Amino acid sequence: MSESDDKIHTTDYAFGQAVMRAGRSFVAAKGKEPAIEGADLAAMLRGGMPLGPGEREELAQLVTGEWRRRAGEAGKARKVHPETPEVIAVDVAYQEAIASNQERFGRDYPENARQAVADQFSISKATVKNYVEMRQERQEAIREVKARAPIT
Repeated sequence: MSESDDKIHTTDYAFGQAVMRAGRSFVAAKGKEPAIEGADLAAMLRGGMPLGPGEREELAQLVTGEWRRRAGEAGKARKVHPETPEVIAVDVAYQEAIASNQERFGRDYPENARQAVADQFSISKATVKNYVEMRQERQEAIREVKARAPIT
């Protein structure tokens, strides 16, 4: 995995996906059914899956309503940080799609990979592109800081 996978990336990928699907059910505009969208998450929780700090944070965001837009925020873009579980999950899926499917996607593989990931996460291709760029910028900044850090 990449450098950012040390302490920052603590969320189990499947768990993050399940929380995102469950969270979508609380967004009225999406019209999702909680019993269907939350089934994977419920099964994981009932199955005794151990929870780390990343998973606990995702659950906290889900139950406090941070996953849904508040009435006064309708139409406003949600502020997203490069290390949020959703951004990490999208970036990881995109990097995996690029690495494993370059031949299948053909000459326009970055665009086709973006579309595949957008479909997987029910987001736009532009959002996939933004998340990937956000993570690349963050990782580059981390590399620069590490390069300038004094050797001890």
